[in-house]
This record gives sequence, C-alpha cells and structure tokens, in this order.
Amino acid sequence: MTRRWTILFVVSVFLNLFAIGAIGGGLLVMAARGGFGPHPAAFAHRPVVVAGAQLPAPERMRFNQTMRAVVRDNRALARIARESRRQAAALFVQPSFDQAAIGQALERARQADFDLRGQLEAAAIGFAAGLPLEERAALAAGLARGGPLREPGRAKALDTGR
Repeated sequence: MTRRWTILFVVSVFLNLFAIGAIGGGLLVMAARGGFGPHPAAFAHRPVVVAGAQLPAPERMRFNQTMRAVVRDNRALARIARESRRQAAALFVQPSFDQAAIGQALERARQADFDLRGQLEAAAIGFAAGLPLEERAALAAGLARGGPLREPGRAKALDTGR
C-alpha cells in the first residue's frame, strides 16, 4: 500500500508542477502583451484597425474604441457579407452551376465589405482630425503599412513580371 501512495504522490507532484508552469507561463505572456485581449496578429487582416498601434496609449485606446464602435454600428454589413459568401459557397456545390447567381452573391459580399471599409476609413479620418501633427504622422505610418495609404509593392512586382 505504501508503494501505491508513493506513486500517486509523485504523479500528483508532477501534475501540480505542470499546472503551475502552465499558469505561470500564461501569466508571463499576458504580462508581456499588456493584459487580456486578442493577440495583435488577430487583427492583421484589418489594417485600418491596427493602424493606430503606433499612437500613444490614451489615443490608441480612443482610436480602438472608435473603430469598435464603427464595426458594432455596422454589424449588418458584416452579416450581409458573411451570408453572401455562404450563399456563393452553397451555389458552387449545386448540381446546376449558376454562374450569374454566384457572381451576384459575391458582388453583394464585396459591396458590403467595401461599405464597411469606407465607414472605418471615414472614422479614422475623423479621429485623425483631432490629433496633433506627431500623432497624425504615427497614424499615417500605420495606415501606410497595410491600410488605405499602402503602396501596392507586391502587385507592382507581379505586374512587371519580377
């Protein structure tokens, strides 16, 4: 019976050490990132939203709140885009391929995406209007990295055959 308790004790110690290490590691990563919330890479596909990352903390928080409010107020556009893409995907696997219907569904999705992006960009412009020059420059640098001010370098390289 003593051997059994010894084995259980050793297994318990290892499991507790593993749990403590996992929790401690998670807390360290969270502390390095500045707390809870999605990793910045989660927003990599939303350049206007991440454009404010170079702003000082108070302005960055206001910018993020502004962008979230725009997205929240335009949820219908995101829903239309998502549903239209689903419709297009469903039409792809129908026995009779309806090219016109697929094109219309994708056009609705594209237009909804375009309208939402326009709302985000307009909000970013309005936000920038109240910033001093240095902070506008930081916002412009973020927009140039992946937003509407971006130079289409890769597209140019593909067009020239390089």
